[in-house]
Amino acid sequence: MPDRDRPLSRLLDYYYCEQQALAARVNRCPADEALSDPAGYTAIHDLAHEQARVLCDQVDRTGQTHVAYHLQQHPLHRELLLQSAFIQHALEKTRGYAGDMDLMQMICRRADHGETNFSVLENRVYLNLPAAEAVRQRVASLTNWFKNLPAGSRVLNLACGPALEVADYIRQQPTHKIQFDLLDHDWQTVRYVRKQIDPHHVDCRLGNALQIMHGDYQTAVPRWPFTAICNPDRDFRGWRTWLVPLKYAHGTLEPARYDLVYSTGLFDYIRTFPGDKTKGVVALTRRLFDLVKPGGTLIIGNYLAQAADNPHLRPHRLMMELYSDWHLIYRTPDEIIDFLDDVSTQRYSVQVTNEYFGQEQPAERGAIGFLIVGKN
Repeated sequence: MPDRDRPLSRLLDYYYCEQQALAARVNRCPADEALSDPAGYTAIHDLAHEQARVLCDQVDRTGQTHVAYHLQQHPLHRELLLQSAFIQHALEKTRGYAGDMDLMQMICRRADHGETNFSVLENRVYLNLPAAEAVRQRVASLTNWFKNLPAGSRVLNLACGPALEVADYIRQQPTHKIQFDLLDHDWQTVRYVRKQIDPHHVDCRLGNALQIMHGDYQTAVPRWPFTAICNPDRDFRGWRTWLVPLKYAHGTLEPARYDLVYSTGLFDYIRTFPGDKTKGVVALTRRLFDLVKPGGTLIIGNYLAQAADNPHLRPHRLMMELYSDWHLIYRTPDEIIDFLDDVSTQRYSVQVTNEYFGQEQPAERGAIGFLIVGKN
């Protein structure tokens, strides 16, 4: 390991040379050998994690903005780190945000991506980070939660993404009748889910968290004959609004209708406004709570702040932030419970768990905190 007191530029040069040499060695091997031999993966994994720990020290010395700027100007980032499809996609934000539908599928399906042995193995390293493992685990935990819902239940998912937990549940329990209302602001995501999941089980809609936050429960459902020509970014502006009733069916989310309302990847991006319950996570939680019927449940996920047993360590977090400009709002369990500040305590029971949904485990032993609210 290099001297951590070296100037940042020399450290970046060092890891550039080390990764170049490792890439050349791995790429000389036949693909079937390189991708099945654990030695190559282990070498790339260990070097990547050592590099992240050293950059952590540099952030403490000179500041994160300084380190991120110089790293992203260096060939280490451009020529080597961006060989990971995970890192590149999160950085490019083709849908406007890092954790989009495509990235969630990359994480959960764990298919290999890359044109060289090194790029495939490097991508595996980032797909195996604790934050990615937590995403896979939350999908499994939600799938199992659905199995305990009575037949005829209705479920709402806000910011559904590819709804992998819903697809997995339907594959596993094709005769268990639960209706899912899936909302996302991204039309391409809604379009994808409509094609992938049996429409007898799901109702896919365009819905915006900001509107819900302000008490507007209106949704739009593209009509099947016009699916190919729907473009919500344009259709709801200017003269095109005249065509909205033709191209979209409008719906309204009804209060106290749902047995389960959940949102797992949204609150990490929404701010808290202390002293103002009309905005941010507190306002959105209140609106989602109102959609739950008595006896139903609200589940909200948020990545957890650092704690002794949290596997998502600071170097892992900085990998996301330095390499991909992927910034989340991390919160403690108490801060997550504070989402309920605008709901009377007499109206609910509450617990905070982690991505394993295990009541016997403190939330801090996971990477994601889950607020589980039972409505009285």
